[in-house]
Amino acid sequence: MSKPSKRISRQTGRQKTSLPSPPSLRRRIVEWLLGITTLLGFFIGLLVLVPRITVNPEGTLNPSNPYPISFGITNIGYIPLVNVQPMLGICTFVVGEPETMPDRCQGQLGSRLVPTKWFVRRLAIDEKSVIRLDDVFGLNGNKFGGADISIVIRYQPWHIPIHQETEFRFVTRKENDGTLSWLPRPVEK
Repeated sequence: MSKPSKRISRQTGRQKTSLPSPPSLRRRIVEWLLGITTLLGFFIGLLVLVPRITVNPEGTLNPSNPYPISFGITNIGYIPLVNVQPMLGICTFVVGEPETMPDRCQGQLGSRLVPTKWFVRRLAIDEKSVIRLDDVFGLNGNKFGGADISIVIRYQPWHIPIHQETEFRFVTRKENDGTLSWLPRPVEK
């Protein structure tokens, strides 16, 4: 390893150090590209850690014996979720003979039912929690005719003090055999 050359000026008696030459254009471009690549890698790494949660209906429904009407909530992300609170928004809920639901919700889903028994303290990676609409609607032996609902999940990523909400919409469809099945519906804002 060489040291910068030092010269002593005869007139002043001070040392002069020769400065290194400025980096070449090629080197500056490589350093710049390396910096951009590092930043992109950092942001892509953050995207991997974004919480992801899904809600899926569990099975078809027999309208004359609709129990249980259940939905599975699964954490499919790479970090655990805490304080998971499912909520239910209702556009249409029909008791009686099965009906075909309208294409659009005629009302707003601003109000949400928050059953405390659905609360989950911690939802680990790939862990599933099941909620039952029977906890909210007591059909008491009546037929279930159909529904247009929204399930909103409020949660907090592990060790991050920020609450997030994700909404899932579902509507029933009457099948040829008389059963009902749940179909996802786009969230309307």
